[in-house]
Amino acid sequence: MMPAQSTESFFGRCPGDESKGFRYDLWWEGRKPGRTSVHGGRAWARAITDRWAAVPATPKPEETPSAGPRDAPMVHFVFIGSSLPKTAALCVESWKRHFSNVRMWDDDSVDRVLFPALAEAGSEGGRHRKLLADPGGPYRAAIAGGKFGFASDLLRYVVLFHFGGMYVDIDYYLLKNPPLDFWEECCRSVGLVTCASNTGVVEVNNGFILAVEPGNKILAECIRRIERYWRDEFLPRLLPGAAGLLLGGNNGTGVPGQSNAGHAVLAFLGGGVDDLADGAGSEATAVVARGAAERMGHMPPDAVIEHSGPGMFTRVLMCVLEDEEQIESEPSSSPAFLVLPATMFHPVPNTVMGLDASTISRWEEESRGEGKIRIDETMGLLSHYITDVTVAVHCWSRSWQ
Repeated sequence: MMPAQSTESFFGRCPGDESKGFRYDLWWEGRKPGRTSVHGGRAWARAITDRWAAVPATPKPEETPSAGPRDAPMVHFVFIGSSLPKTAALCVESWKRHFSNVRMWDDDSVDRVLFPALAEAGSEGGRHRKLLADPGGPYRAAIAGGKFGFASDLLRYVVLFHFGGMYVDIDYYLLKNPPLDFWEECCRSVGLVTCASNTGVVEVNNGFILAVEPGNKILAECIRRIERYWRDEFLPRLLPGAAGLLLGGNNGTGVPGQSNAGHAVLAFLGGGVDDLADGAGSEATAVVARGAAERMGHMPPDAVIEHSGPGMFTRVLMCVLEDEEQIESEPSSSPAFLVLPATMFHPVPNTVMGLDASTISRWEEESRGEGKIRIDETMGLLSHYITDVTVAVHCWSRSWQ
């Protein structure tokens, strides 16, 4: 059994931070009919901590000897932009030291690799492709509106659902000698693995997700939630009166006098704009695409976190634990997911600014050389937070904002 620890230390409230308030219920949706096993964010956090404590004991974590890069799992990165920032490039290289199968998803690889794969993935693949490719859909609108975090959230869920493997944000630095054997042993017999955020709240970060196999139903639920948000909240608020059109019971065919923009909103919900006559389809799509991009551009960072990022991801996991049958059609004796303690991938809290990969690399060299750390504020913080179970360090670069 793993050593017992408090929920606050598990989720990232480190010693010395006691004066800072810790929030348990930020992402708790409230009790829903038919759910009885967990009652509130505090109880959910305790259950997650107990689940980790129940992981079979493993040998004391040790640095993994360098034996060449591992073939599995595939490591996925997403970068939407012109050029990779320096610290991000160093972080990506740190993963290539230990994993040989690394893929960077960008505009080119989405068009060239992902879309053909989705075309062969049946109706579900077609639905996912629409979310990514439709000019008035969430992915393209987020990119056009400069909300790259929202776009990368959706893309990572789709990629992991169809390919499996490990998704990592581009600002995670993998230590030179991480306890990978220890980490892999902890992840056995679990469908999905992720990590507590270290943000002062009960939250699970979607910057690191390991999906053992394609087709994970938790990831499918994440995609559905973004789809529902776009369909039920975002688009109806896009245009004056659009909500009334959507609720008019006209089966997506429109009503007399309805604008082309209203047609396009309905067309997105109904499956496409190809059936709109006299060129109205392309015109309406352009109208909605412009409006969606503009509205997306005004979306605050907290809304991105809530509707596609760690907030939404945490809520999905809360629902799974509260009533696993809601997502898992065939519950098994193995847990559907495992949350790792924050110290494994998020040892440094998100309040620490200015951390970069070169600083972590320098810390490694100095700490593993003579065993002495140069007296330096950042170096001291790294020494305080990094432990013998730390695999990677999240730099909190906030490039998604």
